[in-house]
Amino acid sequence: ILAEPQRTNIIPYSEDLSQWTLVSGTITPNAIVSPDGTQNADKVVFSSNGLDLKITVAVVAGQTYTISFYIKLESGTGLQGRFYDNSNGANIEYYDYTSQIQGTEWSRITRSVTAPSGCIEMQIWLLATSSSLVTASFWGAQFEQGSYPTSLIPTSGQSGGVTRNQDIFTRDGIGS
Repeated sequence: ILAEPQRTNIIPYSEDLSQWTLVSGTITPNAIVSPDGTQNADKVVFSSNGLDLKITVAVVAGQTYTISFYIKLESGTGLQGRFYDNSNGANIEYYDYTSQIQGTEWSRITRSVTAPSGCIEMQIWLLATSSSLVTASFWGAQFEQGSYPTSLIPTSGQSGGVTRNQDIFTRDGIGS
């Protein structure tokens, strides 16, 4: 039995990357079928190596968060994500996630980060740089407080995110 804790996806557009900031590329909404079986994954084609795909969220300094998202890579190498501290104007971390990609199939990328002291606003970059031009589809972005990812909590622009309650199981009427 998979029992998950209460979590909140604080990314306001988990399945609509057209609401994110995209630099040096084009996005085609609902271009391909996502892991949930619906044609709702967005295809992104980057036109130069100075590429960005990012969104800004509110965080609590000192807390650990985990990003997770799905990517289906058509072409490109040297894929990096990035966490940026908007409050202090500093990079937190670049991370290469090429090793998490499984060929041309949908792959779930995960990475945890702790918000630095004084950080109350963080930029989450699904793609911050690459060693080549990238064509890929993205879907199901989630940024949640906690040290590991849970199953996707879809959001549709809700400010403050969407919360899934903790799973609770009980055993009634069972004798000793």
